[in-house]
This record gives sequence, C-alpha cells and structure tokens, in this order.
Amino acid sequence: MKTITVTIPPKGRSFTKTMERLYSLGLVPADLKTGLSRILEEDAERVKRERDGIIRGEIERYTPKTEVIGILDDYLSGKDERYRAALKVAPNHERRGRPYRLMFDTLDIEAGDVMGSSYRDMEIRLEGVDHILAPDRLLKHFGEIGIIGFDEIALSMFPQMRDYNQSVKRWNRFNEVVSTGKKKGFFSKGSEFNDLRIAGSMGLDDHTIHVVIQRDSTTSVGQNGGDGKIFVDDKYQGMYAVLYKGNERIVPCDNIEDYVAKNGGRGIVIMNSGKTVSRKGVLEVVGGPLIVSETCVAYDEDLYEPDRNPETGSYVQAVVELLSPMSYDSEERMRGFKAWYKALEGNVGEKWRNGFPGMEEFL
Repeated sequence: MKTITVTIPPKGRSFTKTMERLYSLGLVPADLKTGLSRILEEDAERVKRERDGIIRGEIERYTPKTEVIGILDDYLSGKDERYRAALKVAPNHERRGRPYRLMFDTLDIEAGDVMGSSYRDMEIRLEGVDHILAPDRLLKHFGEIGIIGFDEIALSMFPQMRDYNQSVKRWNRFNEVVSTGKKKGFFSKGSEFNDLRIAGSMGLDDHTIHVVIQRDSTTSVGQNGGDGKIFVDDKYQGMYAVLYKGNERIVPCDNIEDYVAKNGGRGIVIMNSGKTVSRKGVLEVVGGPLIVSETCVAYDEDLYEPDRNPETGSYVQAVVELLSPMSYDSEERMRGFKAWYKALEGNVGEKWRNGFPGMEEFL
C-alpha cells in the first residue's frame, strides 16, 4: 500500500476552510467535516477565554495538558474511532504561553474510494501540520504535498535569497523564480528550494496581505513615534529584514496594532478583512501590500516527477490533480479575489494613507 501524505492546517479558520474544500472534492465525509470543525472551534474559544482571563488577572495559566486530554475524552464520548484518530492535544506554538489545545492529527482515506479502482493500492493521509512548518516537511520528504499559506512558503524561502529584488511577493511567479534561481545565483549555495513548487491556489478565498501600518498622522504621536522602529510578528522578523535589506530596525512585538496605536512608530501586520485596523481609530495603512498570500497547493518536485521518483511520482501527480488547484488567473479564483478586494476597500479603504491602492498593486 502506497501512502501519499498531504499536510493541512491543524487548527483555526484555515482548517475549517480546508475541510470544506476537501468535502467538496469528495475526500472528506460530511459528518467528519462538520464534527471536527465544531470541536476545534469550541476548543479555540476555550483557549481565547483563558487568554482573556490571564490578561485580566483572573487566572494564572492555561489549562494543563492532562486536563485538556480530559476535555478531548469528553468530546470523543459517543464518537466513532475516526474522531479519536483524527484529533490530538498539542501546544499552540504561535500563541504566547503555548497553551495546549485540540488540533487535527491525521485522517487516512482509501484512494480507490474517491479516485477509482486504479488506485486501490494507495491511501491518502491528511496530516495536520502548521503552515510555518509545512514547507520544511516537504523539502525533507516527510510528506509529498502541502496545503500551505504562500506567506509561509515565502518565509521559508527568503533567508535563502541573496537579493531582495529577485524575491517573490506573489505566488504566481514562485515557480519561475525557484526553477531558475540556482542558475542566476538567487539562492545561497546548497539551497534545496529549487525543488519546491506551487501547483496553484487551494481555492479557499482566504486572501491576506502583509502591510505597513502607522499611527494616524493627525494624532499627537504621528509616524515618527516609536524611535523609527518597525514592529513585527517575531516569526516573520527574518523575512522582513530581507525585504528591507537591513535598512530598517525590525523589532518583534505582540499585539502590533495595539502597540502602534498607543506608542506610534510603524508595524507590519497581516490583514484579511481589515476590520482590526479599522476598529483602531488612530491607525492608517501606508503604501501597497508587501506580500499577497492565500492557501496554495505545494509539492516537492523530487517526489512529483515520475522520472525522479519512479515508485510514487505518478501517484503524487494524481493526488495533486484531485485537489484541483486553481491557476492564478482562473475565472473562479479571480471572482473570489475581486470580491475580497472590494470588501477590503469597504472595510479599511478610508484608513489608507493617500488612498486605497488599485487592484493592480495586489496582483
């Protein structure tokens, strides 16, 4: 039996949207799609309540692992074994304090049931892996395919780039750059990134942008507050340092919108709807998007090409095709992109210094 592993987000909105898409493709049954998403959403609310309680001083810490295991057992009561195999307790490394929470683990799918009798000797394993870890998993051949946010792929790639001007800020040029990168000296010596490829958009309509914000110039602190620093999410610190070629003071920070609103300076935030910046009345957005991202289907070319991977290459290709990745300019993708762009303009357009950018700056 051949196993083709597809990494997917293990939690949050990305997990829910991915499950909805996989259900529409016939890969995930309706009861698991709905049941797993509901369990993870409810547990995420628990973690949020605990975080707020810690901030207010009402509790000292998050629920310990042993008790979270008990929470999982309660959810599994009366459920079939598919739920037990599909869920795990793990620390959320992206949140301060690293609280234990419920996450998606694995789900094995008999390929023959969804792809026909020619694939009776293959199973598709969905495995929960955080976006930030998934590119490295593919490059180390710990999985064949990844459903990954493009900004996390870029985050993995940027430290390997010698010249910011050759970097990729939109996923439609990613394959072009990495396929010629070694030849033109874009990559550091020994880089593996020539093997990473993007098949297309996963079609989740989860577009995001990385943008610079600052305190509104009409306020007393203004853009010159914060001692000239740019405050960023610490996991993107290295990537932004490459973007700015070391010419700016990149400083990690929690709750960037709140900090900049209170203290001035500039920050880089990831924006989906724009509502968070809009609610902070003293903030404005400066310039066009640094990076435009969405969830993509990615793979390692070493494992994808049958001449490089005779044993399973054709199977990997078949699963990528099954996932139906959308091309950058496909009608379906562009319809969702334009709707997101218009909604973003409606939510935050008036907060954009010098006017909301034209769509061409997002493409």
